[in-house]
Amino acid sequence: QIVYFIQTLNMNYYFMLILSDSLKSLFFQTVVFKNNGVNFVQFLQEIATEQQFEVTYVDIEEKSVTGQHQCLVQLSTLPVAVCHGCGNSSKEAQTAAALNALEYLKIMTRK
Repeated sequence: QIVYFIQTLNMNYYFMLILSDSLKSLFFQTVVFKNNGVNFVQFLQEIATEQQFEVTYVDIEEKSVTGQHQCLVQLSTLPVAVCHGCGNSSKEAQTAAALNALEYLKIMTRK
């Protein structure tokens, strides 16, 4: 019932901040990531803090073949994970990398 309740809400970042850790984990299992005002970099960091792993961003100096900025994000999970992101700026590339890392974590933590 809690999962259904959370899925039916139009959740925004403010609501995410007031969720308990257990509900945040439950939400993480059911969320479909959309760019609806969620700060993916901050959300990834909150999960990392809660789950006790480090997040490291590495901006790649070389632009992609399409001229976009590139970024790698490394998660000190077991096993270590590295996700890639591209964007029109370094900040956008970090955001894309964080979103890809969140999607990776969602896949890896499915039951």
